[in-house]
Amino acid sequence: MNENSYTSLLQRLDGFIRKYYKNQLIRGAIYFAAATLLFFLLVIVLEYFGRYQSSVRAALFYSFICVSGFCLVRFVLLPLAKLYKLGQTIDYKQASVIIGEHFPQVKDKLLNVLQLKNDATVGDHSLIDAAIKQKTAELTPIPFASAIDLSKNTRYLRYVIVPILLYAIVYIIAPSMISDSSKRVLYYNQTFKPVAPFSFAVENSELNAQQFSDFDLKVKVAGTALPNEVYVEMGGNRYKMQQQDNMHYAYTFTNVQKDIPFVLHASDFYSDEYLLKIIAKPLIIKYRAKLDFPAYLGKKAEWMDNPTDLTIPAGTVINWQFTTTNTNEILLGFAGQYLKAENKSKDEFSYSKKFFVSTNYVIKTQNEAMFNSDSMQYVVTVLPDGFPTITADEKQDSVSGKQLFFIGDASDDHGITRLAFNYQLKRFEQNKQEPRQMQWIPIERNGTNIRFYHQLNLITIGVMPGDELSYYFEVWDNDGVNGSKSTKTAVKELKAPSEKELEEKTEAGSSALKDKMEQAIKDAKSLQKEMKDLERKILDKKELTWEEKKKMEKLLEQQKELAKKLADIKKENEKLNKEEAEYKKQEESIIEKQQQLEKMFNELMDDEMKKLIKEMEKMLQQQNKDQMKDEMEKMQLNNKDVEKELDRMLEQYKKLELDKKLEQTIDKLDKLANKQEELAKKTEESTKGKTNDEKKQAKEELKKEQEKLTEQFKDSKEQLKDIEEKNKELEEPEELENTQEEQKEIEQQQEESEKDIEKGDNKKASEKQQKAAQKMKQMSQKMKSKKQEQEEKELELDAQALREILENTIQLSKDQEELMEQLRSINGYNPQFVEAAQTQKKIKDNAKIIEDSLLSLSKRVAEISSFVNREVSKLNDNLDRSVKGFGARNFMEIRTRQQYSMTAANNLAVMLSDVLKQMQDQMSGKGDGQKGKGKPKPGKGKGKGQGKGKSLSELKKAQEELNKQLREGLNKQEGDKGKDGQKPGGDKPGDKSGQGKPGMGMPGMGGMSSQEFARMAAQQQAIRQQMQKMLQQMGSKEKEGLGGNGKLQEMQKLMEQTEKELYNKQLTNQLLQRQEEIVTRLLESEKAERKQEQDQKREAEQAKEKPALPPPSFDQYIQQKNKEKELLETIPADMQPYYKEKTKEYFKKVGAQY
Repeated sequence: MNENSYTSLLQRLDGFIRKYYKNQLIRGAIYFAAATLLFFLLVIVLEYFGRYQSSVRAALFYSFICVSGFCLVRFVLLPLAKLYKLGQTIDYKQASVIIGEHFPQVKDKLLNVLQLKNDATVGDHSLIDAAIKQKTAELTPIPFASAIDLSKNTRYLRYVIVPILLYAIVYIIAPSMISDSSKRVLYYNQTFKPVAPFSFAVENSELNAQQFSDFDLKVKVAGTALPNEVYVEMGGNRYKMQQQDNMHYAYTFTNVQKDIPFVLHASDFYSDEYLLKIIAKPLIIKYRAKLDFPAYLGKKAEWMDNPTDLTIPAGTVINWQFTTTNTNEILLGFAGQYLKAENKSKDEFSYSKKFFVSTNYVIKTQNEAMFNSDSMQYVVTVLPDGFPTITADEKQDSVSGKQLFFIGDASDDHGITRLAFNYQLKRFEQNKQEPRQMQWIPIERNGTNIRFYHQLNLITIGVMPGDELSYYFEVWDNDGVNGSKSTKTAVKELKAPSEKELEEKTEAGSSALKDKMEQAIKDAKSLQKEMKDLERKILDKKELTWEEKKKMEKLLEQQKELAKKLADIKKENEKLNKEEAEYKKQEESIIEKQQQLEKMFNELMDDEMKKLIKEMEKMLQQQNKDQMKDEMEKMQLNNKDVEKELDRMLEQYKKLELDKKLEQTIDKLDKLANKQEELAKKTEESTKGKTNDEKKQAKEELKKEQEKLTEQFKDSKEQLKDIEEKNKELEEPEELENTQEEQKEIEQQQEESEKDIEKGDNKKASEKQQKAAQKMKQMSQKMKSKKQEQEEKELELDAQALREILENTIQLSKDQEELMEQLRSINGYNPQFVEAAQTQKKIKDNAKIIEDSLLSLSKRVAEISSFVNREVSKLNDNLDRSVKGFGARNFMEIRTRQQYSMTAANNLAVMLSDVLKQMQDQMSGKGDGQKGKGKPKPGKGKGKGQGKGKSLSELKKAQEELNKQLREGLNKQEGDKGKDGQKPGGDKPGDKSGQGKPGMGMPGMGGMSSQEFARMAAQQQAIRQQMQKMLQQMGSKEKEGLGGNGKLQEMQKLMEQTEKELYNKQLTNQLLQRQEEIVTRLLESEKAERKQEQDQKREAEQAKEKPALPPPSFDQYIQQKNKEKELLETIPADMQPYYKEKTKEYFKKVGAQY
């Protein structure tokens, strides 16, 4: 029962809510009607008085629609939806509040019932149900729906009545205001015009204009009253028409692109709207061109948007892609012929064509309405694949005339594929050309600008004296359209000098070299004399005068000039040797003699002269007269050595010249004999099986060949005369073979063979030719035998002379030692002092004889090195000073110089002994392996400092042998001390070698003689000098492999220390320890040398021939060419071809100026 009463209560609330929204619906309908009608009146009044244009009328129309729609939704549709419970409505609590406000007796009771009902859902709710029942019973009599009074809405009808009355008034007074205005607003897109006293008439037959062209509008005005001005209105703008007369007007529409609606306006009156229609023009909206280049160019296809004129390589395919509008066809015209493009889709067209020549082309479009539309004219410029270009410059090696270096540039517009060097030889001897040869040059394939280098070794390709060489470069491009094209450089020719020309050139060079050597000898003599004169002048002066100082400076300049001349002579000799070896092979003996002579030049140009010059300059600045005097004496001695060596080398050079000439003549005779034999065979067989014409031709050929051989033999005769002249120039001319009879007989046989050939008696001619050849061989063999016999004889005589010089040197050493021993027991006032001075003078005279003899012998024996002559000079110099010391009774000077002269004599004896042993070995067949083969060859001997440089292994063995001797000497010394109990330097009777210098007390003089000390010091010096020569011949890399230059120089310093102590007769355990250290270091260097040789051997087995470096004079040219190339590479890639070529030409002209 309780539940039913509550449900009834809710139903009564639902009824109240429905009536609530019904009341809102009625009121909203009144509001909607009033607002809509009022706004409608406003719109028509505005339009009536404003007569607005279409846009404003459209705005009024849509404003009315929007306002009406808003009012309809807000006041009608929303309450109606809520009436049917669509959307959110008021709930029971809100309805209770509204009812409570209307009925005072209800107040909050209804709201409390709803709240109690919600609370009854939780826990014990019996009391709540009772309260709900009570309050429901109290609210049952109250009619909730009566809280809403629908009749009250009548008071809002006044809002509708006012607009209705206004509408009725307007409708009665001016009904057109409503009808016309509403029509104009409703049809806002139409033009409504007032009735005018005139009319407009368009005189154009049709309002059609071609798209993007002009259109002339012609209008005629007729009526009772004509306007003064007529306008065309379009797009909201007004344009005045051009008046032609009172009734006719005109206006031009420019560049009509779309339909144009317009009206005519005059005196506030408008015509009906007109429409100017366009006739669609066939148009190309955009187009692209795809350039498919020939495959050989290796370029990717390029797309170009809206291209005009095109520049393309030959063979390029152009594919046009057109995007159009209003177009049915596209025509492309080439040379007056039009071709249709392919229609791919509605508005897409394409056309492809391959181009080989330049041409103009036209693009035209058309459709159904337009067949003669505008066209576009362009040009396709085709660049044909040009020929490659190539330039090459060459330089000849200034040192080796058989090395040609080339630098060149090859270019092509699209790429180079191959580059070759072609050459062809024409043999001088055979007078015929060999097949053309080709050398491929590696290049970067398909490069457009290539810098290339090439070198040609004339020796490698077999160029012989007199041969002619023609050569050129050839380059090929990568033309894939017409086939590869090639371009050649100009053919150049090179003629190798003939043997006669070479001999003349060598002869001229040798003469010039001899003249320079003779001049250098004169300069050295003159310099010695001037220095001696200056030395005498400043001898008794305390200070140098200005003139003497200037004289000294002048002498120093002359000394430097002499050193420069010697260096030039050395270089010129090397150059001559290289030039001579370019085109002909020298005999081994000649090569060895040349090497020996070069070695003499190298020894002549030592560092001692440079050192002396520097010391002299230093002394001159310090003005130290005494030291300057000493340096001048050293320089005089040095110049004397230079003079002797130059004199010796000049003689050796003349002898070498004679030997070379003799060898060449013998060789020519052998070759000439072979040629004569071949001609004899040819002459004998020349007439067999041949016609008369052929015989006649063969006869002429044989005659020419025989005349040529006869002429060559005459040249050989001239050479023999030249040999005799050169032999006379020698200080001791050799005995040459007399071949006059053979020469006459050969000439006679040759002349008679020529006559027999002329007569046609080839058999006799052949026999006489054969005899001439045999005589030539006999003559050659006689010359060879005589040469060999002369060499053997000279070798024996030289060995005998050297043996005598050696014996004299040893005797001089003994005499000097005896004199030194005698001098120990006398003083300056002893009558024996004068006898000792005379003995010293005699020893000095003997030394001078040894010097002269040795100098004369050294001119014939190359194995006697410059060191020997220098030792002789030192010997004589010290003896001279010793004699002067006797005159001044200067005992210290005498003993010092005697000791130095003893050392020099002993050194000289050791060196001469080694040379003599070498010559004896040579004579017995040990030096060269064959007995009786002439003089000892350079580099084959065993003497210290002689011939070819020794290896570290040999030096180590020599050092070990020396150490052994020193150790034995030390043991002997200690044994003698143990026996005699004498202190070093004692004066035991009968022990000459044990006597030291007074007051010196030097150790090591008890067991070894002065001669033994000098010999060992000389051996150590020879080892050190040999090592020094080895270092001079080594490169920096080789020195590094042996432990570095510093380590090797330190070893030399240890050897120098040993030499100094041995000269001072100091033999100690400390010296032996140092010697062992030297051997250890030599052993380490020997191992490093052996390893280095193995590495070099492996490299030599695997190495390939490396190209020679270009001459230094070529470097500047190469640098300039590279700069030019860099400039060319900076040319912008997008530059037009014409300007690109002009730019290249400019850079090449600029480069040519350097």
